[in-house]
Amino acid sequence: MSSGDEYWTRCPAGEVASLTSRLRSQTRMRAVGRCIVGAAAVVACGATLFLTVGDSGEGQRIGGVWCSDVMEMAEDYVAGSLDAAVMKQIRIHIDHCPGCRQQIDAIRGTSARHPPARAHDALTENRLSGEGRLCFDGRGVVAR
Repeated sequence: MSSGDEYWTRCPAGEVASLTSRLRSQTRMRAVGRCIVGAAAVVACGATLFLTVGDSGEGQRIGGVWCSDVMEMAEDYVAGSLDAAVMKQIRIHIDHCPGCRQQIDAIRGTSARHPPARAHDALTENRLSGEGRLCFDGRGVVAR
């Protein structure tokens, strides 16, 4: 033995196997940790890509209707002239989409203050013909 051998002692039985097992376990845990971090990074990148690039200008699809569709049908929705099923889809959409709800509320405010163009045309035609009187009562044109 050399001069430093007095500090060394014999290993208990199974000590080397236990050390090997712990080291392998730690190596596996580090590998799993790297996989989890990698997967989280991929999910985060995918979500970011979806949220920024995935918007095709149609907005959100809520209640089976895209924001762009709601905006196209907004005046007919406010007038109540759409099919009942479409009215229900739009109602669900605007209940959950603040942007579309704000647009619909703005249209409702505008239509309450100003009769629709059809009413204006009918009133003008009625005045020119000298016949009875048409009035706008908030729901539509009414003959009086």
